[in-house]
Amino acid sequence: MKAIKHWAAAAWEAMQGLSFEQWGILASLLLGAGSLLVGAGALYYAWKASRSSEEELDLSREESRRHPKLELSNVSLVDAQEVDVVIRTREAKEKWREPLNRAMAEDMEAAPDTRGGFKVFGEAAERIEKAAQSAGGYEAEQILYDGPYPDLVLTFELRNMGRRVAKDVLGEVAVERSFLEPINFPLFDGDVFEGREFAPLPRKAAKLEVGEIPPFPSDDNFTFRIALRKKSSGKTTIVVTFSTPEGDYLEERLEFAL
Repeated sequence: MKAIKHWAAAAWEAMQGLSFEQWGILASLLLGAGSLLVGAGALYYAWKASRSSEEELDLSREESRRHPKLELSNVSLVDAQEVDVVIRTREAKEKWREPLNRAMAEDMEAAPDTRGGFKVFGEAAERIEKAAQSAGGYEAEQILYDGPYPDLVLTFELRNMGRRVAKDVLGEVAVERSFLEPINFPLFDGDVFEGREFAPLPRKAAKLEVGEIPPFPSDDNFTFRIALRKKSSGKTTIVVTFSTPEGDYLEERLEFAL
């Protein structure tokens, strides 16, 4: 304590002999030191705020990963004549429709077999259906299809890039009516309302009921194919949306030149 008092007294005595210019230099040094302290303090608080923001961002990212995150992948719009299902549906009808019709007529003449409950086909028609499946893998809905054929096929894969299962997923593919029309087609996806519409909207949609989507990658593949008829040429937008009751939502606007 005595040493401090002695140092303070010596410093005060030295300061008594300072000239005006020396006082100015001393004041400048003291102000500079103060500015350095203020600057250092500001830098410290800026660093601390940045660190806090980074930590909050990391927590936000981690929290988002815990929830489902729906994404589209492998999107394409191709000529329907290049798609195997479309080609094979034509083949199925050409090769097996007539034999199936004859078999169904034969079943109509025979007494109905009610064993085992209601059956879509009788014995003769079932034999034709099995033969078609065995010979070319054709399905009955392909053989019996009488609707229009698509001009284009929209294909995309739906992935869940989150860490939790997305439940009760519903989707919709909406197209501009002036350019495209979705249709129901054998073995393709999407349910299109084909009844009379009293007040048609500018867009027509194919509905998709997906269900559960586990986190990607998984053993299940969620690739969808939508059959489309082309009505006119030009640039158009196809809007694809998916949602869940928990609030997970995806909307993709796909631009194409037809």
